[in-house]
Amino acid sequence: MDQSSPGVAPVPHAPAEAGLHARVLDHLGTDICGGLVAAGSVLNIDDLVERYGVSRSVIREVLRVLASMGFVETRRRSGS
Repeated sequence: MDQSSPGVAPVPHAPAEAGLHARVLDHLGTDICGGLVAAGSVLNIDDLVERYGVSRSVIREVLRVLASMGFVETRRRSGS
């Protein structure tokens, strides 16, 4: 029996990798918008891997999405 609130659609379960991507994207995007990540600061992939406990490929994809939205800009050999 479904015990969800009336008028609220249940959230579909996403694959684990999509969940990791969405979680990191949400947290990092919120930190950038909230000013916890200062403008001009360098985001190092290895630091983000350790901070969020995800793979480098997840971090790279999150940074690609954030770059497409204009939240970060990437530079070769110097981080994002």
